Amino acid sequence: MFRQHTRVAGAYRVTFSPEAWKEIGRLSSGTFQALQEALEQLAQQSKPGTADSASTSLTFSIDSLIIHCERDDQSRTLILQHVFPAPRGPEL
Repeated sequence: MFRQHTRVAGAYRVTFSPEAWKEIGRLSSGTFQALQEALEQLAQQSKPGTADSASTSLTFSIDSLIIHCERDDQSRTLILQHVFPAPRGPEL
């Protein structure tokens, strides 16, 4: 069940999974704002598919995070599934 935080941005509604809410709680306000902006931009750029199309998995990075989303073309919803810290490279 998804928590009731929904933003309508462009062609898609943005929703956060319960797992994502736990991960979001650890983000700074600046990082959360950057995440929201990236999700809204993705929702605006997405074009609704056909009614027969299935969910599409999307993974991208912003700041020091890896973001995993699913885009459901039938319900026109972008669901934030997980937020992971990006692996750190070896320091030289």
